[in-house]
Amino acid sequence: MNKNKSKPYQNFKSDVLVTVSELYYKDGRTQKDIAERLGISRATVINYLKQSRDQGFVEIKIKGSAYQGSELVAELRSKYSLKEVYITNTDHKRTAHEAHLSTARLAAKALEGLIKNGDVIGVAWGRTIQLVSQEISQKSFQSLTICQITGSVISDDLISAEASAIRFAENLNGRCYTLHAPAIMSEPDLAQRLRQEPVVYDQLERLKKLNKVIFSVGGIDLADPVRIKMATDKELTRFRNHGAKAVLCGHILDANGEHIEHDFSKRIIGMRPNEIRSVASRICVASQHHDVSAVRTALIGGYATHLVIDKSLARLL
Repeated sequence: MNKNKSKPYQNFKSDVLVTVSELYYKDGRTQKDIAERLGISRATVINYLKQSRDQGFVEIKIKGSAYQGSELVAELRSKYSLKEVYITNTDHKRTAHEAHLSTARLAAKALEGLIKNGDVIGVAWGRTIQLVSQEISQKSFQSLTICQITGSVISDDLISAEASAIRFAENLNGRCYTLHAPAIMSEPDLAQRLRQEPVVYDQLERLKKLNKVIFSVGGIDLADPVRIKMATDKELTRFRNHGAKAVLCGHILDANGEHIEHDFSKRIIGMRPNEIRSVASRICVASQHHDVSAVRTALIGGYATHLVIDKSLARLL
């Protein structure tokens, strides 16, 4: 296609993106309404909105000061000693996935507002962080470093641990360091030997330089269909019998947010809870599908400085 033919198409596509963005952001129409009005699918509307953000037609800035007037935000900040809280509205008509996606989108914008040139950012893994990585807009930060903070595990429902970190780096123009190791080994001594391998050792040492980390937290739920299978059901049952309430980057926390030390934790390759707690800015992302006791445990334990959450879960907290 020559330039003369491509330019009208480009102009038409730009007009469509602007139209969809104005209907959604200015007029407050739902994605379903826009799809019906323009005769396109809802998935296409979502794609156009993302393209509008990526191409700079729409710029969304999230500042913590915008939330200081909220009574719920103030209560959460005070109760859990948080620096900032970001809450997305929960529409009761939304599906769990839509609420989850809305929270992930807010987390992406909040993170973009917090990032500064020269940051070294740790990225955890899981369904929530995967969604956040997909919602990050393309930016051009300088000297930005993205680090994978947990090793890899196999899941039929999620992309690889490396993929989320790589996507963050690609969209933010950062350098990416993945962790070339499994998330958990079969024996503690085998895990210790692997940690001493130069390529793994260097990456684990690099994690000590993090100044920001983004993560979510899971519950001790044997029935969760997308539970990361680092532990067997037998091991999880034993942990629950000893008061386990949450899983943070593979590690088990009790009701007070303290790390339950066990041979299991010695087999994990990645950041330990006390190392996460030492990072200056720690962004926890959670929505209504999360186990409220698990999120509360992480907050009580002091693992978060910033919380991105939906209103329904915020009320429970």
